[in-house]
Amino acid sequence: MADEPRAATGKAKPDPGPKSGEKSFEDAFQRLETIVEEMEQDDLPLEDLLKRFEEGIALVKNCRAFLNRAQAKVEEFVEEKNGQWVLKDID
Repeated sequence: MADEPRAATGKAKPDPGPKSGEKSFEDAFQRLETIVEEMEQDDLPLEDLLKRFEEGIALVKNCRAFLNRAQAKVEEFVEEKNGQWVLKDID
């Protein structure tokens, strides 16, 4: 796409925001916490537990993808040198 920002390498910069159809990281994480609480109650039928488990797995994937995109964005500006994170030289 012509309107996407480009890194120095010519690749599109990763956007840490949610992709189309994804919940925000905060919404997904909050829902995941709710699912865990519901599953810990011991009063859900097995079928409902499995549905919550499947939803939870999808939310974990959503959160992981968001964090991977955020990490890539941060790595555009900082790098690890001798165990320390420092700003990259902008030349």
